[in-house]
Amino acid sequence: MKTTPPPALRFPIGPLRDDGSVSRCHNLRPAAAGSSLVPVGPPRHLTSQVIPGARLLPGGVFCDSAGVLTLFFADDSGLLCFDGQEVYRPAGASGTPRCAVATGESLLLMTSEGEDPQMLSRDSLSGLWTTRSASELPPPLTIERTDQGLVSATIDARSLRGSYSSRSAGLTSADLASMQSALTEAYLAIGDRAVARRVFFQPVIARYRLRGADGRVIYTSQPVLLGPDSGPQLTGAAFSLSGGSLSEVAATTLTARTFSLRLRGSLDGLWARTISSVELQVSPQLHPLEENLRAAHTLGSFTATSAVLSLRLPGVHDSLASPAAPATLLSSQVAAVLARLDSGALETLGSARFDSAAGEWEGLENPWYADRRDCRADLKALRSVTGAPVKPLTPVGEAIRALSPPHVMNASVMGLSGDCIVAGGLSARRFSGSLPAEMAVKLDSGSGEVQPMAVKVVFADGSSVVRSAVGKSPAVSLLSPLLVYPSPDAVEMRLYCGRSVLRVSLRPDPSGSMAYWLHPSAAPVELTESLPAFVLPASAPVSRRFPGMLAVSTLASPLSPQAAVENAGSAPVAITAAVGGASGWDSESSRFYLFGQSGIQSLTVNSSRSRLTVRTLDPRPTSCSEAVCVISASVAAIAGGDLVSVSGRRVTTIRPSAGAVRLGYSGAADELWCFPAAASDPVTVTSPDGRVRFTRSCQPLASLLSHPPGLWGAGADGRLYDLTQELDEECEIAFAASVSVSPGAPSALWRRFVMPFRGQVGEGSVSLLGDNGCGGAYSDLLASYEIAGLLTHLPPVALHAPHRHRFTLSLTARVAVGDFRIGQY
Repeated sequence: MKTTPPPALRFPIGPLRDDGSVSRCHNLRPAAAGSSLVPVGPPRHLTSQVIPGARLLPGGVFCDSAGVLTLFFADDSGLLCFDGQEVYRPAGASGTPRCAVATGESLLLMTSEGEDPQMLSRDSLSGLWTTRSASELPPPLTIERTDQGLVSATIDARSLRGSYSSRSAGLTSADLASMQSALTEAYLAIGDRAVARRVFFQPVIARYRLRGADGRVIYTSQPVLLGPDSGPQLTGAAFSLSGGSLSEVAATTLTARTFSLRLRGSLDGLWARTISSVELQVSPQLHPLEENLRAAHTLGSFTATSAVLSLRLPGVHDSLASPAAPATLLSSQVAAVLARLDSGALETLGSARFDSAAGEWEGLENPWYADRRDCRADLKALRSVTGAPVKPLTPVGEAIRALSPPHVMNASVMGLSGDCIVAGGLSARRFSGSLPAEMAVKLDSGSGEVQPMAVKVVFADGSSVVRSAVGKSPAVSLLSPLLVYPSPDAVEMRLYCGRSVLRVSLRPDPSGSMAYWLHPSAAPVELTESLPAFVLPASAPVSRRFPGMLAVSTLASPLSPQAAVENAGSAPVAITAAVGGASGWDSESSRFYLFGQSGIQSLTVNSSRSRLTVRTLDPRPTSCSEAVCVISASVAAIAGGDLVSVSGRRVTTIRPSAGAVRLGYSGAADELWCFPAAASDPVTVTSPDGRVRFTRSCQPLASLLSHPPGLWGAGADGRLYDLTQELDEECEIAFAASVSVSPGAPSALWRRFVMPFRGQVGEGSVSLLGDNGCGGAYSDLLASYEIAGLLTHLPPVALHAPHRHRFTLSLTARVAVGDFRIGQY
């Protein structure tokens, strides 16, 4: 009797499965429909150029508004970029790159500690990328005094109530109060007349600020003290006394010199294109008047019918030779203004625009006038500055000050969310100092000679910084009696102009944010030493480290931290924007994830960028930045050896003991690539939720950059690879699938097995095995076939097979990408 053969056994087709039904799926990607597998080719080269030692940079991807993508990387000689056409070294590149972040139309590149960060932008003419140092400083401008004539006030003649003689020790209380009031009123009258002419008559502290076209402050100068050559004026008056009792006071006229301020200097090159305007900021006038104090006075020069009353302005120290000596009113006023420079001590006097087309300032050389309050109101403003409490800087405040311009912040890791940047692994390179031209208050008319200039600042730890330039005429004539450096541990400053030198000792200001020197005379000073020749001083710079600090800044000012937080432990190795929602999180806050030896943490930056909050989500450590990547709806990481997913405030283990050390996400295929420690081992490819799809071969990579939707690698062979693009070349595939049969089947019968593949095969082999569920070494080889050529429609293979509970198909072959498929037909 004719029997019907059993149906052909079909093997499951699809990605790797936990139940073992598909146990090998190498270089075979599930097709979009999910019912077949197609070969994957080797990654495509970005360029044919070989770059030995090529190393991709975290964040080193820039995509412009036209969609043109530039990849930044480094070799042993520094920064390189690939713009889709060629590999080249951007002009001006220097330092050893560490990481980067896109800031609008430019890219901020962080370099090794002690080196200057770089700002990269495209040249408008050539379209090529160029770099400049982020610590580059504009040429100095000079704030000068312009004399504006005299103002006067007369104290009318009057009679004293008391009688005086050569034996008199001083005036009576009533007469002293009357004369003090008259002197004060005359002082205020002179002040009001100066206000009417919109000029100054007492010293002021001033600085300038340069702004870009967007209004952002690009540079702020260090403050200088400007005033009359004699220092404070109207500190007292001499009155002639006459009459039998020396009680008749003659009329006396008080006179003061007035002045206005002007800026001198020019911009060229980059700064002519960058700077849009300059503004001048000044303090209230530093008046020597304190109305609530008793005026000092003396009687002298007695004759039979006359005497002289010397009356000090209330608040003036008896020693007039040094009005700004320690413990004097003026020295305390200067210290108070310095302590509150950025908290209301200064107001804007005026501004001028820079015409980049003409290359000149609009009205900069003219004196700047501004409507000012009357003298009594000016005194009130001064008292509000000097009377305001000074809050000492907290450790975090000190760190922010040390990391902020004009110092230069550097970081080992950065992350971006919206317009908010968070940086970690922080260090600061100290400000190189203000050149003499910026600290000058008077310039010579000039003879056209070129003058070398330099400044050297020495710190308490023995380190030092130096800045130098070659200045064109006019040369520095007089320096400010106030010299400032924006760090409290600076102990000495040396200013060099040609062969002339001025050396001064610095002391901290009351706020602990800067160090300064104030000449006791409060008058402009000359460079006192003379050298045989100008010799550039040597520097010994030392970076300041803040390894546990995290700082937040904005895209507009990425090197100006607005807030910071001290995070226990070492710096993170990766910072990413947070994804997903979480109950209670401020929707207007910026949220980040931190990965490192301290585990996985969340960082929340409030909407005003004034507060940072760190919270540990998971204690498992992450070893490097390449162990973290952003995927479709979460962030994946290798933490403690496990593959985890982070979303909101939840960390989910999606693959324990993943056996991977690096991750990358290919957005085009929605695949998560898990790279093993051994470069020769295959890469495991999973879905974003951690389900393993297949394994694939990959060129050994020295570095990896995942930036959705792109994924790139720098090979140990010096080639750059786009891991999301594949070559249509032959590849080696491997596939193994098993099918179970009913345990009640006869012990031996004919079996038919469907061969579920077709296409072009270079060479390969197919094996059929059987086992009773143990698999592996317990499988019996039933048949093996060599295959090659074009396979179009293979008939089922018929075998007289012994009783087995499970049969396995094993396929290894070299196949043509795009012309081979495994699936049910």
